[in-house]
Amino acid sequence: MDKIRLWLIAKYQLIISSIAFMPAIISIVFLASAAFLLLFDFSETGQQLKANIPWLNIKDPSTARSILTTIAGGVMSLTVFSFTMVMIVLNQAASQMSNRVLDKLIGNRFQQVVLGVYIGTIVNTFFLLSTIRDNGSSFQIPSLSIIVITLITILDIFIFIYFLHFITQSVKYDVIVSRILSSTLHSMKIFCTADSEVKQEQDFSSLSVIRAGKSGIFEGFDNK
Repeated sequence: MDKIRLWLIAKYQLIISSIAFMPAIISIVFLASAAFLLLFDFSETGQQLKANIPWLNIKDPSTARSILTTIAGGVMSLTVFSFTMVMIVLNQAASQMSNRVLDKLIGNRFQQVVLGVYIGTIVNTFFLLSTIRDNGSSFQIPSLSIIVITLITILDIFIFIYFLHFITQSVKYDVIVSRILSSTLHSMKIFCTADSEVKQEQDFSSLSVIRAGKSGIFEGFDNK
């Protein structure tokens, strides 16, 4: 049982430390939110909202498909470029620094969140593309969902700008040393705190006092 538990713990640590763990979780969240928003979009409340605010309603299926296709293509380009930047940073860190810093760069949560937002946006866009129906005189367009994904795409652009700054700063020596220092101090606070030590009262009454004949370094007993 102990071997199985250790094996499960090792697999769990391997999964959560992977660069694809956080993007996969965020993509699932994006997909679930897209499904809930789509239900609201086609509900009576959503239809009433689009009737009261005409600019929220997209009436042309080809326009909706063009918007979603443009969003998917643009965000895919951002994703490819971001992954390329991450690989360049990892290659540079491996060639100029110790390989031990790679775990810190791969396991950085911010870049995983950024990649997850990009992939989630693409998954959301493809999901919305599959929901557009055009049956001649009748059509079904998730207008609210398209507007929301458009706003998310605008947010992706600003995230990409900050990501460029972050990824260029992450390979600097002072930044890497500062992160290692913070991680070391955090580990020391966990494992070396005074609260975790067992405090026991000691009785010194039974101890003997041994006095030295002279000061200096003890060099051993004189067998003469």
